[in-house]
Amino acid sequence: MKSYLTGSPELKLALNGDLVIGKRGRSVVYGGVVLDDINFHECVQAEEFEQTRTLNFTPPEGEFILINYRVTNEFRHPFCIFPSFKLLNEYKAELIIKIRTDFPKQNTSTGVVVELPIPSICQTMSGQKVEFDLKSRKVIWNINKVRGGSELALPINITFQEQQKNDSARKVIGPISMNFEIPMYNVSNLQIRYVRVVQPDKGYSPYLWVRIGLRDLLLLFLIANKLLYSFNVCVQTFQFK
Repeated sequence: MKSYLTGSPELKLALNGDLVIGKRGRSVVYGGVVLDDINFHECVQAEEFEQTRTLNFTPPEGEFILINYRVTNEFRHPFCIFPSFKLLNEYKAELIIKIRTDFPKQNTSTGVVVELPIPSICQTMSGQKVEFDLKSRKVIWNINKVRGGSELALPINITFQEQQKNDSARKVIGPISMNFEIPMYNVSNLQIRYVRVVQPDKGYSPYLWVRIGLRDLLLLFLIANKLLYSFNVCVQTFQFK
């Protein structure tokens, strides 16, 4: 949250009425939002949260994290990565990284960066649309933006310093990491019903600007068919003026 309010007024924020924290011993309405756990900034007064799913708080100046939550139930991952590794001969191989976007077509992901470390056994790695950072020994694929429901592919040619067998070469390639941001997209379906100033002064007209998006999500894909996900929360930012 970002607050530019003067006078430190108290605010009230309301989340989904059907929000459930933890499934144990609780009934979940079909289509309801389920979070494993949730915690709040120290400025939050959460006495009414269990009954009304509302929070009262006096925001500090500037930007701060109001809510942290964790989701481990099934949801649709916004990106799928399909690496294909083929040993052409004992000294050369081809790696094709295919990316499929599994979020709605009306959304666009920006700032997409795909990285792949360069193993020490590799003499060269070449391909179009990529950067090769020799200092950090990484292949970097910068994608300006990509729409939902689309696919991209990146072929990379690899030359090894010594003779390689298919299994041994495959084990040292990877993991593939990916960072991105998707404005106006939220995998958890957590929504803000309203944000209000509890006791607005006369002539005081706050302006609410809401930006919802998924960002700083890191995907790790090991070529040995192991997929690891590390999620940060879906960021919902509010500005009051």
